[in-house]
Amino acid sequence: MSNEKGLEDNKELVRRCVQEVWNGGREEVIGELIHPNFRRHHPRNSDFDTYGQDGCTAWVNRVRSALPDLHLAVAHLFAEGDRVVLHLLGTGTQQGPLYGVSASGTALRFTVTGVVRIAEGKIAEGWAIPDELGIRQQLGLVAPLG
Repeated sequence: MSNEKGLEDNKELVRRCVQEVWNGGREEVIGELIHPNFRRHHPRNSDFDTYGQDGCTAWVNRVRSALPDLHLAVAHLFAEGDRVVLHLLGTGTQQGPLYGVSASGTALRFTVTGVVRIAEGKIAEGWAIPDELGIRQQLGLVAPLG
C-alpha cells in the first residue's frame, strides 16, 4: 500500500467515525472503527480521559444525550503519518444536561478541533478540543465578549 493510499484510508476512517458514530449514533460500528485500547485525552484533566471501546461509547452517548440532533460537518481534514487532524463545524439543540445546564432547547453552533492517531486500521487515540467558551456563551453561562 502506498503512503498516499494509507493517508487517504486514515482520513476515510475518521470521516466514517464522524458520520456514522457522532452524526448517526451508530454504536454498533464502534468496534469496527475504534481500537480496543482507545484513549481520548481530556483537554484539561487526564483524570477524565476516556478508555476503550466502552469508554468511547459512553462518551458519544453523553454528548448525543445532550445534543440528540448533533451534526458535525468536516471543514478540514489533514493526514500525516499515523495522525489525522480535523476541524469540525457543529450544530445541535441542547435537550439534555450540558456543562451543568439542564435541557434548554438552545440551538448551538460550535467548532471542534481534533487530532486522531490511527493504529492497526482503527482510531487508537484522540484529542478533541471543542469551542467550550462559545458553547458556554450560547448557554448563558458566560457573558459575550466585546
